[in-house]
Amino acid sequence: MKQYLFFALNLLLALEGTSQAKGDYMWQIGQNSHPQENPYALSMVLDFNVLGINLDTFYRGMKMGYFNASISDVDGKLLVYSNGCQIKNGDHSNIPETMSLSPGETDFEWCLSNPSSGYPKFEGGLFISFFSDSIILLLHQRDYVLSNPTRIITDSLFYSSVQRDGDQYVLHEKTVPIVGDNLTDGNVEAVKASKPGAWWVIQGEKNSNRYFSILLDSARVDTVFAQAIGDTTYWGSASGQAVFSPDGSMYARYNFKDDLSLFDFGRETGMLSNFRKMHVADSGNIGGLAFSPNGRFLYACSRWDMYQFDTWADDIEASKVHLGHYDGYVDPFPAMFYHMQLGPDCRIYVGTSNGVKVWHIIHHPDEKGLACGFEQHGLHFPVSNSITMPNFPNYRLDIAPVCDPGIVAIHDQWDFSSRTDVASMYPNPTAGPITICLPDHWDSSDEVLIRVTGQTGHVYKETVRTPVDQTISLGLEELPPGLYFISLQSAGQWYTGKVIKM
Repeated sequence: MKQYLFFALNLLLALEGTSQAKGDYMWQIGQNSHPQENPYALSMVLDFNVLGINLDTFYRGMKMGYFNASISDVDGKLLVYSNGCQIKNGDHSNIPETMSLSPGETDFEWCLSNPSSGYPKFEGGLFISFFSDSIILLLHQRDYVLSNPTRIITDSLFYSSVQRDGDQYVLHEKTVPIVGDNLTDGNVEAVKASKPGAWWVIQGEKNSNRYFSILLDSARVDTVFAQAIGDTTYWGSASGQAVFSPDGSMYARYNFKDDLSLFDFGRETGMLSNFRKMHVADSGNIGGLAFSPNGRFLYACSRWDMYQFDTWADDIEASKVHLGHYDGYVDPFPAMFYHMQLGPDCRIYVGTSNGVKVWHIIHHPDEKGLACGFEQHGLHFPVSNSITMPNFPNYRLDIAPVCDPGIVAIHDQWDFSSRTDVASMYPNPTAGPITICLPDHWDSSDEVLIRVTGQTGHVYKETVRTPVDQTISLGLEELPPGLYFISLQSAGQWYTGKVIKM
């Protein structure tokens, strides 16, 4: 009997680990308008399950704004997702009784009074799974409004859980307290513990140098302890970001007030150690972080600038490389840098602090310096993204590589020809001229400014054309082979596409 139980337990843990292999393959982004209300503000999903990455638009019925958490199964099928106000099934049906996950004044204002909005907390939560996805936990924070003087604090970290019931999930537990304190705003991050089936969660305390280490085991809180290490964090998250390295050996947090802190992390003990402080030289009041797949390079961005740090260097501060300054791109608002997320395709995606139709990309994050291939507005969406960026842990730790470089990004080949808000170009690749098809809502009588730039930003060609039947023919025969960016501007509207010159 003991041998049987031992075998069954190990089989369950193995299945649990395998079930999380593609937990981050479905990214819920976009906005939430009905197509008839605003066709340029629809929900979107980035699907990494297919070659080239698929993108589709639809109506979700729930806005993914500040708070963005989701989890998929072993095959990359979406299981559940949340905006911090409620939890939905992967088929976008509501899970009953999951409203008001974090009850209080903020919940009433942002969730109950405006159910489609979402809880106003970046990195405010994430999903982790137990028992082969039969139970899924959502970690989530709560804001509390204080008076005299009026201010908002993050006073609690909770978990709520859902349990599989056939093909869907039902509420299992709701708003179970984990830590009640003056916590950092957001920065909810988790990493697999060395013990199979268990997770560590790190939460900082505001106006302190204390960090809470929380061990979740068998879908329950097993251990909570605090340690004092590093500098005092006076400003909560200050719209910054925290992240574990893919192998779980390092933990970093950055905001423009407290700057960049880096720690070693013990997956066996939950302890932080070896505190290091680096300066990110910028005054922009937002920022993001991401580790490269191999864990060597740490990327930090402010509103205006992108940097790379080499964590293998003897002097990490001195290893800082400036990768780029915001180039002024507007679509239709400034597309400055914000939170980052390492994708299943081994690229780092960089969101923006405005509702725009672009993200930035770090194409080769394991490469040192400028060879990492930081590309501004390299990913174009058919509709606007509402400043949201998913928050995922590394579901594949100990069971599979952190990412798959075989997921080939061919963003420029997404077929948006049926959309009315996106231009298309063909043939692509091309050895000569291309035909640019303008969006239907662009006035064909307006002149269009066309600019062709290379990967370094050099302008190879600039011309003004008047469309004929919503199309423009553009010769590229004189350009050397390579990747080029085609920017169009007309009547205050912008579009940027990519073309490969053979």
